[in-house]
Amino acid sequence: RTRTTFAGSPKIIHDGTKAGPSPSPPVPIFRGYDANGLYYEYRHGCRVTTIDDEYKVFVIDLLNTSLCDEILRFTDHHCNTCPRGEGWRQIFEYTRMDLPCCEIYGMHQISMWLSHTVKTILGEIFNNPTEAAKLAPRTWREPHLLRYLNLPHYPVHTGVRMHYDGSHFTWQLMLNEPSHYVGGGTYFRCLGKTVFLEKGQILVHPGALFHKGLDIKYGCRTLMICFMDGFDPKIEDPGAQEQD
Repeated sequence: RTRTTFAGSPKIIHDGTKAGPSPSPPVPIFRGYDANGLYYEYRHGCRVTTIDDEYKVFVIDLLNTSLCDEILRFTDHHCNTCPRGEGWRQIFEYTRMDLPCCEIYGMHQISMWLSHTVKTILGEIFNNPTEAAKLAPRTWREPHLLRYLNLPHYPVHTGVRMHYDGSHFTWQLMLNEPSHYVGGGTYFRCLGKTVFLEKGQILVHPGALFHKGLDIKYGCRTLMICFMDGFDPKIEDPGAQEQD
């Protein structure tokens, strides 16, 4: 297994263009390769790093720290003031600490803007904005929040076993600093690698890819996740269980 992170000074590629009969000065196209050799480019003001082009797995640098903190504040306030049983609870088969964003005051507009941005970037990547615009949250529970927790005196929920989402696309937003937990990351069977996100980054991948949330050994790791349907990338996972 290899570790994929996003750091280092990128190398910028410059393309020359022509305007009229004489060439214009080189125009910077904000794209290049990071310190790990991963290709990135800027789309709609966001840095988009390609983890794997064949399987269409990529990471978007989207939210700043203050907005992530605001989402966490909204979430904690809701869970501290809502009736018993309406905070963190099991909604999905494989996870035990889930919370639909629509239940949290002030969260709907943020989560819908995130989905719209992901759809727009997907439309560019696949060169098919019309079909990508059809993507929509699978159910009323999307997007939802997921929390992994491994702290004294709290219910333990450290990770999720190998599975596939069954959606056309899935995105997940990291809300915590990496220093808030030990371990974690999303392991993809077909890639044989684990992707580690920084705070404010969104991991996007086809829902057919088998993956798992690696256990955290300590701390708190909170994600916003959305399963979207409406545009099938027709990407299948060729991996075998022996690769897990």
